Amino acid sequence: MTNAVTYLIARFFLGFWGAIWHWYVDGFWRVAKKAIAILSALDRIFALRITLRNFFRPLYQDHTIPGHVFGFFFRTIRVTLAILSYLAVALGAIFVYMAWALLPFYILALGFQANFGK
Repeated sequence: MTNAVTYLIARFFLGFWGAIWHWYVDGFWRVAKKAIAILSALDRIFALRITLRNFFRPLYQDHTIPGHVFGFFFRTIRVTLAILSYLAVALGAIFVYMAWALLPFYILALGFQANFGK
């Protein structure tokens, strides 16, 4: 009899821990992998590291004054847009994960409000 009770208690706590692990840890990794995939796609568009490496070089190897001025101007815009895009994706991922993490507490609060708020 004690083996059955011990088994049921252990299975309850393992199931409870598994649900929490799945919701928070696996949910975090799913959001992180999606954010990294989006950041990788943005990096193929903006190529921030390459743009920074060539920041003070003339655009299209045009060594005239307009080539230097336009290169600096266009690369400044490209770097600014890249950083803002990366920041937006990172903040969006943080917001999505925080909403995901707080969703069970919100559902519990709604349940308590419905049952005890009368």
